[in-house]
Amino acid sequence: MFPSLTTFKQMSNTPGNILKKIEKAQEEQATELYLYWHPELTEFPEEVFALEQLEVLRVGGSFEENCTIEVIPDEIKALKNLKELHFGFAQVTTLPDALLELKNLKVLSLPRNLFTEVPEQVMKMTQLETLSVAGNLLESFPEDMSAFKDLTVLDISGNDLDSIPASVFQLEKLERLYSNFNLLTEVPGDIRQLKGLKELQLMYNDISTVPDELMALPKIDQINLLCNPINMLPESMSTSNLKSMALNIEDEEAKVMMNDMTVGRALIYGMREPSKASEKYFRQIRYPKISNVPKEIVRQGTQAVKEFLLNLDLDDPSLDIDIDIDEEMNL
Repeated sequence: MFPSLTTFKQMSNTPGNILKKIEKAQEEQATELYLYWHPELTEFPEEVFALEQLEVLRVGGSFEENCTIEVIPDEIKALKNLKELHFGFAQVTTLPDALLELKNLKVLSLPRNLFTEVPEQVMKMTQLETLSVAGNLLESFPEDMSAFKDLTVLDISGNDLDSIPASVFQLEKLERLYSNFNLLTEVPGDIRQLKGLKELQLMYNDISTVPDELMALPKIDQINLLCNPINMLPESMSTSNLKSMALNIEDEEAKVMMNDMTVGRALIYGMREPSKASEKYFRQIRYPKISNVPKEIVRQGTQAVKEFLLNLDLDDPSLDIDIDIDEEMNL
């Protein structure tokens, strides 16, 4: 039996505003507790461990400023009902073995910490369905991910990776892969192994071509390649199942988006040290929105699509462009 909330409070270093949130969660027997956006945290708020009913817990700093928590206490094992743990924007380098006792945990999100490798504890949590290690300092990635039979979402953004780790292609049930803000130069042909992939985000890399293997995936319907020097689209694009594809053609005149995807907080999710100015910028910017490229253009192949994009008139009201991109970007 773990100490009560009253006992924890008697020896607490937790700021008063956070204590109030925890007390309210206890009074209401809440199953979710949101303690993100608290860079003032210096220690993991142990009062949380008295809330044994919790199913979703979020603790950490903010996009603008990490908190200084360095350790997740072993007492985390008290939260037996926890299904989602989001712990980010902090200074953690290792995880406790106590996490392995959380048998109901399905979502583990560890963005913007100081991990240089995927913690060994994570590799034993093969029940996970979602894993995020975005915005860390990964120098390597596990060579074998085949034990993760239920993993459907993986975020490895913001780690300066120069390739998608080969072990990622072992994830048979993977549906959503995020590898934004890395150093990728290509989408490898092995992407064909991810038969269940529905969404691929590779923003802010150095990719110049889109392979046919990606377009051939039977369930892929969203691809985001914004801020890559794309100079060629595959012929197979016209016969794919894509509903949304975001990209920048290399030429400045064609900084446009296919369909209506928008750019917001997701773009800075993996950034290690965003400034207040950059956060404000990404909050405000919205790329132009255009309707689908006409089918008759798509049927003519890659060059025809590229010419269509290059010759777009951004002042044409029929394209449903809702802002002046030059003004919005202060160009």
